[in-house]
Amino acid sequence: MNLEYPKGDPREPMTDEDIAIKFNALSAAVLTPNRQAEIREAIGKIESFGSVADFMNLLKV
Repeated sequence: MNLEYPKGDPREPMTDEDIAIKFNALSAAVLTPNRQAEIREAIGKIESFGSVADFMNLLKV
């Protein structure tokens, strides 16, 4: 398959699955699969956090 634009370009956007796969690949050396899932879930509902500080506290090791 030959793409006219690179994946992630606004004209060839990444899917949610693409983003999850990339996040997992890039964070695998420092996060367990369970922690990866927790962070992806938090990002998916970021608007429900009361403040940025609440979100950042979730990311602490």
